[in-house]
Order: sequence, then C-alpha cells, then structure tokens
Amino acid sequence: MVAGHETHANPATHESAIPFAVVIGVSVGASLLIGAMAVMRWQQYNDRHSPRSNWGLPVLLLAVGVVALLAAATQHWPLAVGGGIVGGTVAWLGRDQTPHGGCADAALGAIVAHRTVEGAVVASIYAASAALGLVGLALLTVHAGAETAAVGGLYAPLGRWWAVATVVAVQLAFVGGALAGAFLVDILSPVTVPLLAAVGGVLFVASVTEYQSVVAHRRTQRHV
Repeated sequence: MVAGHETHANPATHESAIPFAVVIGVSVGASLLIGAMAVMRWQQYNDRHSPRSNWGLPVLLLAVGVVALLAAATQHWPLAVGGGIVGGTVAWLGRDQTPHGGCADAALGAIVAHRTVEGAVVASIYAASAALGLVGLALLTVHAGAETAAVGGLYAPLGRWWAVATVVAVQLAFVGGALAGAFLVDILSPVTVPLLAAVGGVLFVASVTEYQSVVAHRRTQRHV
C-alpha cells in the first residue's frame, strides 16, 4: 500500500521539480540575450546607414502586432476590433510626440503592459500544471524575443543605452507580472482581450509610421 501510494505521488512531485524562479530566470535571460543582440545589430546598421532606411523594423513591428490582434480576435472578435481601434488611435495621435517622430513610446507602453499580463498568466498556469506552464513559457519566450527586438530597434536611433533600458524594462514587466501571478490575472481577466488587441493596434500603427519614415527617406535620397 505504501509503495503504491508513493508511486501515485511521484508524478506530481516530478512535475513541479523545477522551481518557478529558475524557469522564469531562464526565459528572461534568453529574452535579454535576444534583445541585446538585436540592439547591437540595430546599432551596427545605424552606424553604416540612416536609421530611417531599415525595412526590417516596420516588418518586425507588423508581424508582432498582427500576432497580438489575431490572438485577441480568436477569443472575442468584437472586443478585439474595439481594442485594436483604441490602441491604434492612441498611437496615431501620439506618433509625432516621440524624439524620432515614431510611435516608440506608445509601442513600449503597449509591450510592457502585454509582457506584464503574460507573466501573470504563465505564473497561474505553472501553479496549476508545471508541464503546461513550461510549454507556454517556451512559446512566450520566442514571442518575447521578437517584441524585445522590436523595442530595441525603435529606441536604437536614440542611443545604445536608451535601447538597452527599454529592453530591460520589458523583461522587468514580465517578472513583475509573474510575481503577481493569479492575483493580477483575476484583476485583468475582464480586459485581457481588448488589452491584447490594443497592443496589436499600437504596434500596427508603429509599423505604418516606421514604414512611412523609410519611404520618405528613400525618396529624399533619390533627389540628393
């Protein structure tokens, strides 16, 4: 009876063998590494060319934004449409308020909010099932790498330290969300879909404004 009971208990013990702090640390470390590498690449490009001649940044922003919008739409498309419109409008109205004429501040705020929610959701899932939590965290780490690279690219024209600071801020938001865990999920659950869609809307507009900057720069270069 004792042996049978121990055999029954082992899977649960094995499932949560990896401390959550270690798992989060590995994910954040990987995202920071991707962000640091992205900042270095953006800086190297900017040293050789104008920051406004890089097609990669608007494409990356568009990809991350579309993923966020689709994720929201699959849950509740009317709320997703409304959230996307609100987020895009806010970003469009503030597109000329950033130091380099883009939507960097709005995009940074949106991604910070998004990463905070992601951290809380992962913490809640991991508490219920470590296996599912690990799978979700692995997928989010890849997604976070793209978001971090996008933020680093937006702020790279302002200097390396600006870009590094934004990369770190995005990861700190994730850690904060993970520490809050289920408590934050309960608070934000009614607005998760519109918030996610708003993030997508902001990044979509950021992509459009960065694209316009690239096009304008290319036209200017043709007439020089």
